[in-house]
Amino acid sequence: MIKIEEQALQEVVCQLKEKNNLRYGCAVVAAFGQNLSESPYNIIPSEFISLVENINGIVGDCGVIFGLNCDCGYGFEDVIDVNTKLNRSDRDKVVVLGRNDFDLLVYNSAHSGFEMRDRSSDCVRHRFVTLVAALRFMYRV
Repeated sequence: MIKIEEQALQEVVCQLKEKNNLRYGCAVVAAFGQNLSESPYNIIPSEFISLVENINGIVGDCGVIFGLNCDCGYGFEDVIDVNTKLNRSDRDKVVVLGRNDFDLLVYNSAHSGFEMRDRSSDCVRHRFVTLVAALRFMYRV
């Protein structure tokens, strides 16, 4: 099952890289992502860690996916910094991984899934079992 999920993630990364209107951050070293278990946001899912090991953040017209320890230029944001600034009351269960003009992409550990939530009301608009499904929805790949 894990190999199928990893393969699907690699496929969507390739499809995202083919899009001309997106910019990507430099991949992070795998060990850096493993250090998140010691952070206040230790609920960041392994799928997200796998993504940033390939492309550390995505910036485009369709939205932004945050990265880890980003220093990749204008528009790239660090997932820990963003969540610290948001200071959500549900931060022990929910971590914001990205956004577009209307929604936040969050991982909800209580449901072990990904959600697109309205930025103003925080209402769930869409639910996804995998990050790949959420990325396909968000970036239309």
